[in-house]
Amino acid sequence: MTSSPATRPKTMKYRIMNILKITIRLVIVLTFVISMIFIHQVIPSITVALSLYATNTCGFILRFVLKSKSFEISKTLNQLTKLSNTLNPNDIIGNKYVRRYLTLFFISVITLLLPMSIIFFFQEWENYKRTFTFPFYIPPEFQATSLAVVLVSIMFSVISGGAVCGIAMLLCDSTYITTSNIIKTYRESLIKKLKTQNLSSFIFNDMKVLKTIVTLVEAIDKALNACALLNYCIFTCLIFITISVALSKENIFRTEVVICFIAINFIISVNMFYMVTMSGSGVYEEGEKLKKIGFECAGEVFVLNEKDESFLALFLLLDNIKEVNLKMTGGGMFVIERTVFLTMTNAVVTYGVILFQLSVDKSISPVVLELQKTIAYHMDGLNDDHLAEQIDNCDKTQLILHYPCDGSD
Repeated sequence: MTSSPATRPKTMKYRIMNILKITIRLVIVLTFVISMIFIHQVIPSITVALSLYATNTCGFILRFVLKSKSFEISKTLNQLTKLSNTLNPNDIIGNKYVRRYLTLFFISVITLLLPMSIIFFFQEWENYKRTFTFPFYIPPEFQATSLAVVLVSIMFSVISGGAVCGIAMLLCDSTYITTSNIIKTYRESLIKKLKTQNLSSFIFNDMKVLKTIVTLVEAIDKALNACALLNYCIFTCLIFITISVALSKENIFRTEVVICFIAINFIISVNMFYMVTMSGSGVYEEGEKLKKIGFECAGEVFVLNEKDESFLALFLLLDNIKEVNLKMTGGGMFVIERTVFLTMTNAVVTYGVILFQLSVDKSISPVVLELQKTIAYHMDGLNDDHLAEQIDNCDKTQLILHYPCDGSD
């Protein structure tokens, strides 16, 4: 059965779009595989290579998570938008600064692309041409082209992976903010009604609204908890890797380009970690405030409604409010609240102190080694008593170098 002339353009357009989607997915998979194979050759430092591996892997996994849950996310966001327009008709949906964040995000991507391009194709290009090895034979005349393909694949895969992580973070942030605003509006509206209106005029409708909010919060958490968990993973990895690079004494990290790259990486990671934590904790905090609503306006309720027959419905509503668990989680494993950021700060400070102590110990150890070599050189020809005295002095010297004291012990 042949299609009509009117439907042929639509069919052709649909086929072209499908071919384009398949091509883009193949390019993403191919560049990801190439980058995972060759990053360790392009980036000699283990810590910097780990940051690229982490960004690449989390971004690649996030693509599949967003694709597999696209229908679920779209459905919950539509419900969230409708409920927000009903309860907050004049309020902004999502983060009101999202345009600024998108602009800064675009600038950050360009800023990260520039140092990577400078390092890959200018500073280290000749070095790569001499030292780069492929796992299979490539004719000499095609090696430069193949190397360029590898470098472009690494840049595309890592930057696009970071972009996916950033977009997923903004999605979670705006969704969490809108959800917390809905809970806040419902709480404030319910308090006002309890203090000024009769129960029978609103109590049954508000019970339905509460049920809708609880169902929507659970659906949002189910749709986005994997995205939140992966975002926490990538931001945590980048923060700790940045601390490692900052305290490292390798000369490769002392160039202006690398310092710029690491600084931008750290600022973006900390900012995104903070944003997701604060917006997610807003849902939990508003839920906890909602649970205390019975204590806030109990006196006014009993004075205004002492003869109202809707007290049973009120007690049922307050009991349901106490039982609800409005929260956002990271993969269903932990609740997103402010303590997550405080715990992360504590871990970063502890990690930095430990690395600093290790770097100090490494700077002392060559002195101790040189002292041991000097004593060993003069060992020949010494009598036993003199030798024992020198060894004893060596041990004391090492102790003094590592643990300075007043010399009384």
